[in-house]
Amino acid sequence: MHDEDTPPSPHSILLLALGLTLLTAFAFQGSRGLYESTEGRYALCAYETMTSGNILEPVLSGTPHWSKPPLAYLPIEAGIALLGKNAWGARSAQGVIFVLTGFFVFITGKALWGSLSGAFAALVYGTAPFTVAAANTISTDNLLVLLHSMTMAFFWLTMHRHRAFYRTVFWASLGLAFFCKGPVGLFPLAGILPAYGLLRRQSRETPRLFSLMGILAFALTGLAWYAVEILRHPELLQIWLLHETMGRLVSDEFHRNAEFHKIFTLYAPILFLGTGPWILFFIPKRKHVGKVLRGVLNPLCHSAPARFTLGAFLLPLLLLLVNHSRLPLYLLPLFLPLALVMGHGLAQGVTHGALKPRTIMSTAVLLTVTLVTLKGASAYYPSHRDMAQLSRAVAPILQEAPHQTLVLVNSEPLNGLEFYLSRRVELRQLPKLNAAEAAETENDCTLPSGTLLLARSKHLDAVSAYLPDDAYSTRYKDSYWCVAQLNLPLVLEK
Repeated sequence: MHDEDTPPSPHSILLLALGLTLLTAFAFQGSRGLYESTEGRYALCAYETMTSGNILEPVLSGTPHWSKPPLAYLPIEAGIALLGKNAWGARSAQGVIFVLTGFFVFITGKALWGSLSGAFAALVYGTAPFTVAAANTISTDNLLVLLHSMTMAFFWLTMHRHRAFYRTVFWASLGLAFFCKGPVGLFPLAGILPAYGLLRRQSRETPRLFSLMGILAFALTGLAWYAVEILRHPELLQIWLLHETMGRLVSDEFHRNAEFHKIFTLYAPILFLGTGPWILFFIPKRKHVGKVLRGVLNPLCHSAPARFTLGAFLLPLLLLLVNHSRLPLYLLPLFLPLALVMGHGLAQGVTHGALKPRTIMSTAVLLTVTLVTLKGASAYYPSHRDMAQLSRAVAPILQEAPHQTLVLVNSEPLNGLEFYLSRRVELRQLPKLNAAEAAETENDCTLPSGTLLLARSKHLDAVSAYLPDDAYSTRYKDSYWCVAQLNLPLVLEK
């Protein structure tokens, strides 16, 4: 261990950061079942797309699924191909992505403020509770943030090393980010363009950011797939522009926390608490901390790194606040500039004697142990969203009646359950009618006796009043889910 007054070597901090990131990324990564709705949807779509034979056109429940480009599913497909059709296979790529992101955070921090700042930034990113939780969740946001971190790293490598190769890779990374999630992929430009403008004004020797090869690289990686698919399916232009872009920005079309108060109840706690105990190092308890923070953030008018990190945080945050679609993982890109600034602040604190290296390392280790323990415990936490738990309850019933249809009533699709059971689950609505009224209702369909109904327990209990006493037999029931088998034919609304 280092002497209390001797700054640790960047190499040792980087090794610690990467080692702890590996632990938080892969320990118990597949122990918890897939949660609905996001994880189940991504896993099932990736599996169906992989088995369809055309990985360029995503498929979900047997039909084309255009909400995300195929790049979002490729890492999941690779994991399933390598480790099998299970939570480990579906989620393992998120761990790889997480470790790579931490490495590029180090590269960016090193280019901004030196190796020690970069190593501490990687340490913060790899052990922050929110980023670790995100890495244990199947989504496109983890891949997006990896591509953001690559874009940032190669921008600064271009500025410092003046090589055309880095500039081309910068544009290719930005293009892949756009390919991954559309316009949100361009978030890094919010920090890059202000910093680049300042660098150009400060020195004429600043390398050019724009080049023909760079623009071609962006077009090939970011635009080619969209162009090809719009030519094949012209209706996609309207879907992507009006629904996937404008529908999320200005309306509640997707019912994702559009209420204004969600800014304070959903986003604010994540931003303030998502880094966990790392934020405590920046609470001004001692006189040195104010000096450290001023060194990190000032002066804005003359510091390209400060403009870069503030731009990369503030403008995307503003866009996320005005967006009417709000989910926790949308904030993940903001943790790149947060980790960079915090890493530099820790390095400054150690250099100025305000922080002890041993305290920082101990915090990182204890935080890692806590997060890994929570990941392991999550596999045993009962949740109605855990489709592995539900499938273990449903599978024995299906084995007894393998030819019976499984019908999910009064619910959104359970893609994760289909992923585990390897069979389709039909969707229907239970009628609030008595038998005589139901028989006279037009455009209805009848489920034969023996059909298995899967429903929320409260839904089936509420509808049971409209059915004969002997209409069904309960095969499984917990506080949330219920499986019932029909003893009589049942009329359902289409």
